[in-house]
Amino acid sequence: MGKIDTPVFDRKKRKKLDAFTEFERLQRIETEQTDKNGNPLIINRLKIKLHTGRWHQIRQHLSSLKFDILGDTQHGDWDF
Repeated sequence: MGKIDTPVFDRKKRKKLDAFTEFERLQRIETEQTDKNGNPLIINRLKIKLHTGRWHQIRQHLSSLKFDILGDTQHGDWDF
């Protein structure tokens, strides 16, 4: 179980707000595809519990761990 308590930035309020997220890895899948550095692309299936409901909290917290969200084409590093 992991915990993230990094404040998240709310663009509408133009300030950082407290936020707390817990996550648990349910499954780790190593694919045949590689990233831009030649490392295997790893997909993790997570169970996420939000203790606060901040704007884009999941995106900001997972981004702080360098985790991209599968299917999220607006955020993350998709330059494989």
